[in-house]
Amino acid sequence: MPHGAHNTDATGDDTDGGYDEPVPAASVASHPASRAQPAAAPDRPTSATPQLLPGVLLDQAELCAMVGITPAELEQLESFGVLAPNTRNGAPLYDDEAVAIAAPAVQFLRLGVDARHLRAFRTAAEREVGLYEQLITPRYRQRNPEARAEALDQLRTLNQLGGSLRAALTQHALRHHFES
Repeated sequence: MPHGAHNTDATGDDTDGGYDEPVPAASVASHPASRAQPAAAPDRPTSATPQLLPGVLLDQAELCAMVGITPAELEQLESFGVLAPNTRNGAPLYDDEAVAIAAPAVQFLRLGVDARHLRAFRTAAEREVGLYEQLITPRYRQRNPEARAEALDQLRTLNQLGGSLRAALTQHALRHHFES
């Protein structure tokens, strides 16, 4: 399924992308990639991003502890659509992608960027994904497994190039601040 498509269960709730049961975070706490990083000082972004193993789901308290975010900050991010939990039986659960989004988003909040302004990042990402999907969808929809594999390879390449181009354009736009 191309990125951007949403899974829903029979009740209309978002599903967790195919995971059968949440894996308690405590069961992977000893894995180095799943350990929470200490929260950075509010005025200084952290260089190390906490990571969660794929398939592991966290409840709100576990996400807050892992990322160093307060429930109020999490609520702000959710209210502006920057972060969206997976819903299972009415309980919000957070996966590795939620951790990857929440970690830098909370640093933006603490540097004075309102959650409503972070929505622009989400919108830009959705537009970028829309462009990529336009390019790969014809091949992705083919029944031929090779064509689908080629489409997914192209999608990975587009995503990597997009990240590189975005970083280079941002650096270019900011260069006059750093040239003194």
